[in-house]
Parts: sequence; C-alpha cells; structure tokens
Amino acid sequence: MLYSVLIYEFEANASLLSDAENKLNLDAHHRFQAELKQDDRLKQVVRLMPTSTATSLKKSTIIDGPFADTKEQFVGFYVFEADDLDDALSLIKILPNHATLEVRPIMYYEGDDIAGKSPTTIRHP
Repeated sequence: MLYSVLIYEFEANASLLSDAENKLNLDAHHRFQAELKQDDRLKQVVRLMPTSTATSLKKSTIIDGPFADTKEQFVGFYVFEADDLDDALSLIKILPNHATLEVRPIMYYEGDDIAGKSPTTIRHP
C-alpha cells in the first residue's frame, strides 16, 4: 500500500539551527531515503519552497479532519510503500523528531482522466 508522510515544521527554526544540527537532520532524511530505496519502496520525495513563495486561494473557512498546528508550515512529503500502518510508522522513526509527521495511506491515479479508474501504484519510468 502507498503511504505519505507529510512534514510540518517551523520554517523560521531552520535558520536557528547550527551547521551540526542541520547535518543531523539531513542525515536522518538520507537514512530514511536509503532504507526505502533498498527495497524499491521510495516513490517520491518533495521539498516545498518556503511559504514566502506561495500563492494561496481561499474560498471558504471550512476545516475538515486532522491537521497540524497552523503555527507550523507544510514543508514537504514522501510517498513510499509500506505493508501496513504499523510498518509505515516504524519506518518514519528515522526522521527528525522536531517536525510534526502526519502519515496517511494514499491513492495514486495515472493519466489525465481519473473517472472510473482504480487507484494504482506509482511506476518508475
């Protein structure tokens, strides 16, 4: 099954970290990626640009479902394969613990028209 881990953290904290702390954080992400690559389970890694580069559109104020504290910013995510939620949770323990991590199963559709199609796994080119 495909899972995503959404990463929320305080963008301002990045500039407060020492070079050694930044290296520890990056090393943790590299270990996570390496472990998932070993079994070809890592599918996508996305690091978002800072929120200062974002353009937002808001049509309503409805908030539905669990979400991270709005003081933190959504900074990136991984898409990976895991056997089940327990497996996904054990894998993400490698990631830095200063961020809020949200794990969700996902569905992936290939192609432009998703009407009537079943979710599929990501295929590498």
